[in-house]
Parts: sequence; structure tokens; C-alpha cells
Amino acid sequence: MQKPLCLLSLCLAFPALATNDTNAPTTMQVAQSAVVQDLMIQSRGIAIPATFVQPSIKTNDPFPLVLLAHGHGGSRHENGGFSEIADKLADYGIASIRIDFPGCGDSTESFTRNTLTNMVTDATNAIAYATSHAAIDNETIGILGYSMGGRVALELMEEIDFDAASFLAAAASNNGSQIIDRIVGGEESHKALYAQANKEGSALFTTAFGAQQQLSQAWFDDLTDSKSLNHIKGFTGDIQIVIGTEETPVRIEESQQLLDMATPTAASYQVNEITGANHGYGFYSTDGTVKHLTTDAISAFFNNTLN
Repeated sequence: MQKPLCLLSLCLAFPALATNDTNAPTTMQVAQSAVVQDLMIQSRGIAIPATFVQPSIKTNDPFPLVLLAHGHGGSRHENGGFSEIADKLADYGIASIRIDFPGCGDSTESFTRNTLTNMVTDATNAIAYATSHAAIDNETIGILGYSMGGRVALELMEEIDFDAASFLAAAASNNGSQIIDRIVGGEESHKALYAQANKEGSALFTTAFGAQQQLSQAWFDDLTDSKSLNHIKGFTGDIQIVIGTEETPVRIEESQQLLDMATPTAASYQVNEITGANHGYGFYSTDGTVKHLTTDAISAFFNNTLN
């Protein structure tokens, strides 16, 4: 699949993509190595919160781009973890874009709109926005998928020919509804919540961190019906799996299926084990050591594969 044609088809497939940003609130700051824009982009006919980071280094060459896809119930900043990754990518001369999925972060939508279909659509439009609003190399695009973001990354592979893909805690990088059992606390809870969502349209779920989410029937159905892992077959780019030694939702053995399906055609693959990291990877901890190890591993991977 040729990337320029693929990206063009994506733009045509989603005509809601904004080409005139006069109504999109934007804040901009210039850091030492980057221009950081918080803005709203159009997707599905609504405004989606986004952060677009472009290196401020002077060059005549277009920048590589990385899309950062956050985890279930997280945000585009992941409590500073994704912000740090974006800063480090900019240091390497790599642009990045990240968005809040429906019901997350600064999103104005209800969590009932948080479905795999909507997340994939918004992520696609984020890439299209970046490539049409800055000097981005359409031939050099990578993706980072954190937990549920890994499922989004795999779905995007059906349409976009990524050059590099990093999976941080690849718990969601599989097929079917197994990930639902993990999120809601087991098969019985899954069945009860789905029955309620089927009857009422959505079911109230309280996460282990105390957050309340209205899970729609579409959320359950999208994940159950998806065959995301199949999309990595034939992938010819570079792959990274980042896993923590204290990770409880998923261990490297559970990511082996992803590697087995990808390695026959992948240009390269690597596994980075982060000592002391649980599913938060230091993003939600006062100890910055684990966070820095995680962000260093991911940014170095993209520097080595996209530059």
C-alpha cells in the first residue's frame, strides 16, 4: 500500500476534516526545541481536543510524524507522560499529534461516545490534520499505542502504512472481547454490564481508580467484533513492545502473539522491559525514574526508525 494514496483516501473518506481553522481555539507556546499547539480539530462533525507538536529546528526537510494514542479512560497528556514523549520526539526532529478520545481529558462528549469506531475515526483525522497543516513527510509516519491505544493502532494499520509502531503495555493488542474482561473485572462483570447496556443503552462502570464511565452497548460490540490483531499481518515496518516488570494486566508472554504475527514481515522488532514499571509506567507516580526510562525507550525507538 502506498502511503500518499492511502492518506489521500483517508482525507476524502472523512470530509469533516477542517481546512479552515478560524473557529478552532488555539494556544501556542514555543519551547526550546518545539512549537506546541493545543487546538481543536474537526472529526465526526464535532471538535476534538488535540495537541500538535512541531520541532522548531530549522530544516528544509519535512518532519516525520508520530501519532500518540492514549489508554482507556486516559487523556492525550497521560498526566505528563505523553507530553514528555512529545518533547523528546521534538528534540529528535520528529513531530507528533495526540488527541483526547471521546469522554476523556478535555473532550466535551459523553463517555457513551467512546467506541473503537469513533476512536479510529478521530485518530485518522488527527493524522490527516497534521499532514495537511505542516511540513510532514507522508512517507515517514509512526504510531504509539498505549494499552487500549494499542487496539486503536492495530485498527489503523488496516488503512495506514506505518513505518514504525510502538506498543506500550500491549494489553489491548489482541482480538475479540478478552480486553473487556480485564477492564471490568472479569467475565461475570462483563456479562452483567453488557446486559444492562443492551437494555438501557449504556451501563455505569466504576474503574479501579474511582472514575465513573458510561459504557455503551457499541463499546462492548465494537471490541467484541474487532479482529485488530489480524491487521498486523504483513506489516513491513519496525515494531517495539514496551513492557513493565510489575505490569499486571499483561506480561510479555501475552504480547508474544503480536510478535509472532508481525515478525515474519517486519523490518525489525525489539522488546524493552522497564524495571519497576506497572501499568502506569511512571506517568502517575511521583517518582520520575520509571517515567523517564519509558519515555526514553519510546522516543529513542522512533528516532532510530524514522530518522
